Amino acid sequence: MPLSRRARSATAWTTLALAFAGVLIWTWGTWPDVQIDFGREVYGAWRLAEGDVLQRDVAWLQGPLSVHWNALLFRLCGTSLRVLFVANIAFAAALGALLFVLLRALFGTLGGFAGALAFVLVFACLQLAGVGNYNFIAPYSHELTHGVGLALAALALLAWHEHEPRRWKVHALAFVAGLVALTKAEPAFALAAALLLAAVRAHLRGRRSEERVASLQAATIALLALTPAVLMLLALTPALGLHGAAEALAAPYVNLARGDVLALPFYRRLAGTDELGANLGRMALWLVGLSAGVAVLVGVARFAPARARRPGAKERVLTLLGATLCFTLLPIPWLGTLAVLPFVCLAALVPAWRSGSLATLALFAFAAALTAKIAFACSARHYGFALAMPGTVACIAAVASHRPWEQDFWRGHGPGLRIVVLGAVVAWSGAHLAESSRWLAIKTVRVGTGADAFLADDRGTYANRALELLRTRTDAAVAVLPEGALLNVLARRRSPSRVVNFLPPELAVWGAEEVAQELVDARVRHVLTWERNLTEYGYDSLGDYAPELAQWLDGYRTVETIGDPGRAFSGRLVRLREARGLIENVILISIDTLRADRLGAFGGKRGLTPVLDQLADEGVAFPRAYAAAPWTLPSHAALFTSQWPHETGVGTYAEPGRLAPGLPTLAETLRNAGFATVGFTGGGYLSDAFGLDRGFDVFLGDLAQASMHDVVERARYWLGARDPAQPFFLFLHTWEVHQYEPTEDFRARFVRPYAGPLADEESLPLFLQQNQWQQRGATLDAADLSYARDVYDATVASADQALGRLLELLRARELLERTLVVVTSDHGEEFLEHGATGHGYTLHEENVRVPLILWHPSLVARRIARPVSLVDLAPTIARLAHAPVPATWRGHDLFEREDEPRTRFLGSAHRPFVGAIRADAKVIVSAGASPAFRGYHLATDPEERTPLALEPDFRPLLEELHESYLVGARAGAAVEADPGLEADLKALGYAGAGTPSPGAAAPALREFRALLQTLLVTGGARR
Repeated sequence: MPLSRRARSATAWTTLALAFAGVLIWTWGTWPDVQIDFGREVYGAWRLAEGDVLQRDVAWLQGPLSVHWNALLFRLCGTSLRVLFVANIAFAAALGALLFVLLRALFGTLGGFAGALAFVLVFACLQLAGVGNYNFIAPYSHELTHGVGLALAALALLAWHEHEPRRWKVHALAFVAGLVALTKAEPAFALAAALLLAAVRAHLRGRRSEERVASLQAATIALLALTPAVLMLLALTPALGLHGAAEALAAPYVNLARGDVLALPFYRRLAGTDELGANLGRMALWLVGLSAGVAVLVGVARFAPARARRPGAKERVLTLLGATLCFTLLPIPWLGTLAVLPFVCLAALVPAWRSGSLATLALFAFAAALTAKIAFACSARHYGFALAMPGTVACIAAVASHRPWEQDFWRGHGPGLRIVVLGAVVAWSGAHLAESSRWLAIKTVRVGTGADAFLADDRGTYANRALELLRTRTDAAVAVLPEGALLNVLARRRSPSRVVNFLPPELAVWGAEEVAQELVDARVRHVLTWERNLTEYGYDSLGDYAPELAQWLDGYRTVETIGDPGRAFSGRLVRLREARGLIENVILISIDTLRADRLGAFGGKRGLTPVLDQLADEGVAFPRAYAAAPWTLPSHAALFTSQWPHETGVGTYAEPGRLAPGLPTLAETLRNAGFATVGFTGGGYLSDAFGLDRGFDVFLGDLAQASMHDVVERARYWLGARDPAQPFFLFLHTWEVHQYEPTEDFRARFVRPYAGPLADEESLPLFLQQNQWQQRGATLDAADLSYARDVYDATVASADQALGRLLELLRARELLERTLVVVTSDHGEEFLEHGATGHGYTLHEENVRVPLILWHPSLVARRIARPVSLVDLAPTIARLAHAPVPATWRGHDLFEREDEPRTRFLGSAHRPFVGAIRADAKVIVSAGASPAFRGYHLATDPEERTPLALEPDFRPLLEELHESYLVGARAGAAVEADPGLEADLKALGYAGAGTPSPGAAAPALREFRALLQTLLVTGGARR
């Protein structure tokens, strides 16, 4: 007795549930791949659950919906693979139920059951290739599985609306379609095409006007539904800004359109365009085979004797078993049968168009469009687990339905032939199950523990060893290259880069140079390189497509090798590396009075400073570094405290004071972090009288007028006696360039013959620094200035040679590769470029632009061209040395990414002027008896020859000077009178310094603020 419709439905539901449970039990814990793809999915959700922001902190190629959904699950249930597995199992179960309901509505109970069962047995949980992740439980892309599932939900709503029109169903359809747009481009475009075709068919069919309008409304709203996008935009805007949030929403569509990504061999192979001719031939063969199968069925129907139209239950079962056995024994390569799926789905559009069912038409249109990415190499493997799934289950449901077999054409054999075709479907499913069993059989290695545990192939052995190393031998961040973010999650070690994988598609989108720069700036201590087969992308190694990353990795040394080097398949070689010469020590060298443009690396003549030039070429050079003040004391005080000069308390040139109390210094910060802190200086304004010794364990500031050679000699003795187990911070300062006293050999090399008045001066810097030539009524002609520059250059060359001796000393003691070397100066020197000689009189480029070089083997050689300040140096050194950065410091890490240009300020505790630089705009404001404003565009006027009036570009700089810079000052303690110190200062050229007295806040901030306010109000510039 035939079963009732309700009984058939209950049987189908029960069978589907049992089948799904059986497949889950069989494949339990085998769903992810240990290295590829799925780790990115878990990592992104984990980081967002921890408070990171998509695109800002975690670069993402697809839409924002799925990763935020998974992050929400982690927030609610805790981060683990099990949470994601359970959520995806529930999603797959819901999708199977949805397919049954949708396909039953379109093709009957048997059709719905057959299609849903094919999803459960073949697509939901299996592994059909060497790489996992191509299933709905641990997908390579949740955006694809969620997108396909939501799109099918939209089609189910369309079918439901078609059966019983209701406006709310149209609205729900529109909202779901809007959600699909936030997943991945492939399901979004496929759904849009399907709904558009359904809308056209509804219009042409000429139904009642209200139904036609409702159908068109459903399709139009589905295409243009904006509510989910607007909600997501509002959610992302506070963290990313409106433009950044819009880019996050557009990411899947922009990335899909990138020709450089689609041109990769990987995607051409998946699409079948790499061997288009062969693939077209294969499709033709399958079409011929399909046609032959149809011809056989036609022959059976036309020439076989007539039989009963409806065979009994026993006959149906025997026929199904016999057909299944027959098809199983036939040498049919079932895994390749889906090669014709795109063609079949397109062909199915014709009867679907004629049938009048909008949902059927939309389903086959969606299925056909979804296979576009794998059009000439379609299969259930790889991306086909999701892209080929809707078309496959729709075709199976269609052939299982009674409708194709109802015509008299089959002469009563339709039901029997349908059972035979179902036998072929069962054999097809069995072939995929057998293929999966072969891949699952090699997954015997348990990776991870507790809720993170799963089974992997032999790569799991290497993964477990890598996890052990990550958990015991690394700090909080580790980079895994080129792919392996699952290790980051399992070890709970975040990546220092916002880019999750370092493969050709990701680097094509985000830029290999930018990613390498990000890793460099992050100062990664530990890197895990896990070999991966890159030939699918057309490359043999990381260096072939990302030489910047390969160069960065050259700065690391292998600590432990895991596995057998040279093995070709993924995961065979795993190497844990740590920085070659970790930054254990810091040497900061201040060469007083060194202009940036004297170095060949910064635009000067090559050959004058070969050591500095090589250091700049091999290290990180900042060609636009600025001292905070144009003379020694306030500039060094700002450098050590990361405060602006008027905040340090050191006072004015005429009234210097000690460093204000309560300001944490670089030396104090490093000492608190465990560094031995030592300073050797040339005395004068670098003596302990001014408080610059604060934080130093040893500070010798009595080397009056010491040359660089003298300072290096002091350093040599100390390095020989230091405790080798303790990291150190060594500060070296020399007055050598300031004093214009080159040795005879350098004088002979760089000073051209000269017999003018300057040759008789006993102290050339004193004569120039105090502008004594003006006081004497003298003039300086071109020959005089040329001689002064020659002596200056000879002294620069002498200091450069001494620096070379220091580097050789460090190399000989095997310290260089573990030491961060920083070279800079406190200010430059003027030679009448703007009416003065010496320094301290202006804020022009020759006076405040100084060399700044950071060298360490782990730093990739490059130039950072944006303006930076020496105030930024202390926080940079502290972070490189892994020391905490005081919250009161004004500076910013020199390697910090800047979304917008940052303003750097210039001030003087010597003359009444302040300035600011932002990008190429520079302003200088002078107070006093003759207040003045000067603005410059350095890109077009690098020598500042043409001062400009107040323009709109300069106004923001004045506003920042008024509101952010000149907001207060500190007074330092009194400096005890010391005749010896005063004599030293006068010998250094500071003849008018006077007796040191309590520090004063200078220049007069109140006067400056009033002047700036006047300029802002009356300057005539528009906002």
